[in-house]
Amino acid sequence: MLNFKRKKKIVFACKNHSIVDLYPIVPASDVKFKWLNRVNDEYKAFVKYEKENRLDLEGRSTHLRRCPGIFELMDTGFIVTAPWDLHIETRKDRPGEIRWTAPTTMPDEILKAPPVQTPPASHLPFRPGTLTSVVKLDMPWFIFATPGIRFMVTPIPYPDTFEFEAAHGILDPSESPYVNVNMFWNVVDGKHTIPAGTPRAQLIPLTEDVCNIEVRTINEEEEKYTEKHYYARSKGFVFDKSRIKNLYKRYFKNL
Repeated sequence: MLNFKRKKKIVFACKNHSIVDLYPIVPASDVKFKWLNRVNDEYKAFVKYEKENRLDLEGRSTHLRRCPGIFELMDTGFIVTAPWDLHIETRKDRPGEIRWTAPTTMPDEILKAPPVQTPPASHLPFRPGTLTSVVKLDMPWFIFATPGIRFMVTPIPYPDTFEFEAAHGILDPSESPYVNVNMFWNVVDGKHTIPAGTPRAQLIPLTEDVCNIEVRTINEEEEKYTEKHYYARSKGFVFDKSRIKNLYKRYFKNL
């Protein structure tokens, strides 16, 4: 008797249909950085030179573009992009503090909360030249996946610029389905704008299974789950992890 194993599933669900269309979460392989254009042009010239000179170096000839460690990483998982412009200002005489502005009130209206926060993180080791507080950027995205799938959250490994970098972490949808990005901010005295569409973080599924992917607006059942999840998290002084995990399994056991 044949036993066809059902494919696992990952859903990125957003509160706003415009963001789904214009600034979705995308496969990492779809994001192209400016520095890659220079590498690719140089590599084409490099290959052409090898062919024209009939070089047979038996694998001894190398180039950055042939490095599997770099480019396989860049093509793995998904990229979370900025859904709206954010302007952030810091001052050297006020370490750890930030001022932020958005072009509209849309972020507050969609999130029902400020899109930028600085949660307490004084015991984290901050790199020299980095703001001494974590900048938490709330997002309008939720992530739902077949129970058991978790995600490694990493900074963009090789970005074009370095004004910020996401903090490493594990995202377990059964504990929290919110796709928020905690950042280390590298501009300690100045102003910087994160334009909509800017890559913010990379999500790498911790599974060897091939998964079906959906990127769409959140549906009614998922909305019900997020309401119950919020209630379960906020009803008491102690976070009841096992109750929330069981709630998640009941809702998404067939995902």
